[in-house]
Amino acid sequence: MRCFLPQHDRKVTFWPVFIANLPDSTNLDCVPVGKAIPMLIINGTADNVNPYDGGMVNLGPGKSMGAVRSTDRTFAYWANLAGYTGLTTEEKIPDITLTDNQTIERYTYRATGKPDIELLKVNGGKHGYPRDLDPHLEALSFFERQM
Repeated sequence: MRCFLPQHDRKVTFWPVFIANLPDSTNLDCVPVGKAIPMLIINGTADNVNPYDGGMVNLGPGKSMGAVRSTDRTFAYWANLAGYTGLTTEEKIPDITLTDNQTIERYTYRATGKPDIELLKVNGGKHGYPRDLDPHLEALSFFERQM
């Protein structure tokens, strides 16, 4: 993500995040640049690899990427950098795949002159893409709005 990109990649002006959270302060390997950019986050609440509520990223027996912040803290980090306060716009995505035990909620900060910050919270979602929407099309639509 933006604050953790190598110096040569800092020309990136927006960033999609599929199934990831920011590292916890105990797990940083660089200094955040603190610049607001448009951010789209898509995370599942039942993810046992990248825990929605934060904690250790578990890649399998004896394999960890260290501790990460919760998705809510990651979302708040980007919103705070962009200068947002108060409530988000909320939308429930239609549940078209009734057998997957997942629902999706969209939380969006959007204001003139500020980058959009958006979270697609996949309730019941594990470490994979949701079925009720195409995350690639969501990312394309999100980033087209930023241009």
